[in-house]
Amino acid sequence: MASIFTFDPDPPRVASPWSTPGTSTPEQGGGRATNDLPRGDRLARGSPLGRIQSPPDFSLTKLDAEPQEGPTEYKLHLLLRPRRSFTSTTTANRISGSSNRSSSFGEAHRKSSGLRLSSTPPLASSSQSRQHRLEQLTTQLLWRLQQSSPYQVSASNNLILPAFPQIVGGVGVSQHVGRVLPGLEESKGALYELGVADDGTFVGLAQDELDESLHNLRAMAATLGCSIELLRKVPVGECEWFEDVGSVTKLSSMLRKGTLWVAEAFVKPNLGGASINSTGSTKSPFKDIDQSSTEQLRITLTGATMSGKSSLLGSLSNATLDNGRGKSRLSLLKHRHEIASGMTSSVTQELLGYCKGEPLGSSPSPIRIVNSASADVASWFDIHSLCEGGRLVFFSDSAGHPRYRRTTVRGLVGWAPHWTLLCVPADNAEDTSGMSGSTPPLKDLLGCGTADVDLSEAHLRICLDLDLPLVIAITKLDLASKYGLRQLLAKLLTTLKAVGRKPVIVPDSPGPSVDSESLLIDTDDLLAVQKVFSPPATGHQVVPIVLTSAVSGTGIGKLHALLSQLPIPLPPLRPSATSAAAGIPSGPLFHVEDIYGDKSNTGNEEALIVVSGYLRYGEIRIGDEMTIGPYASGPFPEDIESSPNLRPRDMFPTSRSFPGAMSNTTPLEVHHSTKAEEWRRVKVRSLRNLRLPVHSLHADQVGTIGIQALSTQISSPALNRVRKGMVLTSSTPASSRSVEAQFTGLGIRTLTVGSMVVAYFASVRATAKVIYMAVGDDPIEADDADEDAFQFDFGSGDEGLEAEIQTPINPNVTTIVRFRFMASREFVEPGRQILILPGGGPGLSGGNVRGEKGLAGLDGFVGKVLQGLSE
Repeated sequence: MASIFTFDPDPPRVASPWSTPGTSTPEQGGGRATNDLPRGDRLARGSPLGRIQSPPDFSLTKLDAEPQEGPTEYKLHLLLRPRRSFTSTTTANRISGSSNRSSSFGEAHRKSSGLRLSSTPPLASSSQSRQHRLEQLTTQLLWRLQQSSPYQVSASNNLILPAFPQIVGGVGVSQHVGRVLPGLEESKGALYELGVADDGTFVGLAQDELDESLHNLRAMAATLGCSIELLRKVPVGECEWFEDVGSVTKLSSMLRKGTLWVAEAFVKPNLGGASINSTGSTKSPFKDIDQSSTEQLRITLTGATMSGKSSLLGSLSNATLDNGRGKSRLSLLKHRHEIASGMTSSVTQELLGYCKGEPLGSSPSPIRIVNSASADVASWFDIHSLCEGGRLVFFSDSAGHPRYRRTTVRGLVGWAPHWTLLCVPADNAEDTSGMSGSTPPLKDLLGCGTADVDLSEAHLRICLDLDLPLVIAITKLDLASKYGLRQLLAKLLTTLKAVGRKPVIVPDSPGPSVDSESLLIDTDDLLAVQKVFSPPATGHQVVPIVLTSAVSGTGIGKLHALLSQLPIPLPPLRPSATSAAAGIPSGPLFHVEDIYGDKSNTGNEEALIVVSGYLRYGEIRIGDEMTIGPYASGPFPEDIESSPNLRPRDMFPTSRSFPGAMSNTTPLEVHHSTKAEEWRRVKVRSLRNLRLPVHSLHADQVGTIGIQALSTQISSPALNRVRKGMVLTSSTPASSRSVEAQFTGLGIRTLTVGSMVVAYFASVRATAKVIYMAVGDDPIEADDADEDAFQFDFGSGDEGLEAEIQTPINPNVTTIVRFRFMASREFVEPGRQILILPGGGPGLSGGNVRGEKGLAGLDGFVGKVLQGLSE
């Protein structure tokens, strides 16, 4: 699955092997061992267990074998030195291949070759080997902690190792808990069973060895920003050894006796915020990837169905040529029906990058392509690491079939793409039926009566209406004839020039232009692309056109060169104090584009929900307390329980991605929520920037945020009502019931007061009704007495409107239209672009939904938001 977010829906649970039912759990005194550990996620909130040492009872001998996967680790010890040699132990016969020695204590001591209970290497001659062992043990602890993380589980080769403190003298390891390592915030913790062999056999540690092992475990955990809690300490045997006593000149041996212990320790992330370390600084001991020096370019792919969008993206991200039947796109598809039908129905995301390669003699350093085909790339984290100081390109591949046009529009309006890559098949102007990979006739996809419809033109039109920076990729070049390609290019050039755009065809070169082994961009391709933007054009009027083929590889190198050179627009400026006074937050503003949650933790106080989107401006850090909203109108069960003054009402179903789509409630019936109901306080628990765990998210970056409800404000189940279109901010901004927008041209005047539309702006997609129109100086608005009616009897007003429309009007005169959201309040930011699609029906041939505009359902009206109204 290609997505900005990855998670394990059923991660291993933190369950103690001492209390696992149905296994060979050790028993004590005929029953289960005392102080059994609570199971599940409640482990971290339980009180310390087993602190009181139990009387010696050596009937406990074994646990279940250590699981290979999961958050439980068995360790004989955590010493950074070899263990002492015991003359005798009561647990020696439990170790495979060992036996009790019958030699006398004195002989054993003289030989110093008693039973060795560890496979630790010989005593190190310097601290370097101890340092290496500490790093190995900490790496193992990090991997065990990641095993219990339900969100964005990383592969073992993605571990971020800290800059370990150097061991000075003896143990000498700091135990000051610092800031938690990025990526461990959601971890449920890990269990360490000390003094236990891998097969579960109790071997035991002497008291001083156990203390030293716990000391080292605390140091390891502190390095990762974690703390430990001793949960259990049980005697399992006795031991004897000789110890040298006396002065340096006169040594003597003394027989010592002691108890062998096994202990259970729980390691958990320290979520209390950054702690001051031993140097008095709050700086993390980890080297974060420098996000500020790495450019991030967002690209949305759009185009008609079967235009080759996913295949082209597969060739870019996997360096795999297509076979004409969709081979290169298989790794991008999410659903089984997408593989079967060949049609993308959801938004998929991919990441690739560009960095400077090794210099080639006196030539300038070439640009290296970093994608999943690179030899040293196993995940997105490796792409981040290799492209530090270079450029990352984040792709969103949207659907092209009219059936999924709301996904198409979301990809164009949401995610705030820097550039849009429009894919147009080269055989769009001719019939190539029968050829492998050819674009099927539209009537085969949408039915009869669609011969004169051009879906590619519809996608081009909406891109131009939205004034998006545009790159056009002519796909399936291997199928086109010269005549058909000439016709297609002539049509594109005419359309682009008519709206003031400057189309530039990037010169073509036969055959693939990418070195598949080193993934380097050809110098000629770079020079050809640099000429496109030389001299630098103002705005985004230049429209590069690249001829490509995912089958032959033609143009793939030039497209890589173009992606590495596309200019990135400046991020929007933070609102001024005046805007903040008007209800627009001056702090960080994060637009929610998608939601992920762990349904198994719905009733858990510590349940997290993860939201993905982009940060418009500001900065968000782990631990920040923020507000999320606005919530849908009306109290819900968890609100009623916490606020007894709220009056219950009949609940209605809503769509999380499209509020109001399933609701038949009229605006007059909607509950008037208070500000406390619309905005809820949450705490940021984790951050990812394109899957990379980070401590902070910066302006104009895409990422995911793990949030947790503040118990004093809201119960956790309300997090399940987080929906697309919400915002996450540091203040409590104003929410709007209506939005007022300005449009230029006569097209918007085909709408009538009372008609239904679908409004798209920022990350919002909501059904709305036209309640007011101002054509020139003559406003037309709905009758407040019959506000919930969908059709109105204007009487003489209709005649006046018809007369006005028949009067010649300057097409450049603006029209003010006010829309009322049907089922929810939304956050409205003045100055944002808004797209209005009339009707909201299927938009297919033969449809009879009122207000339907065109077969593709993409013909709408683009305007500018003036203000949001709280009415």
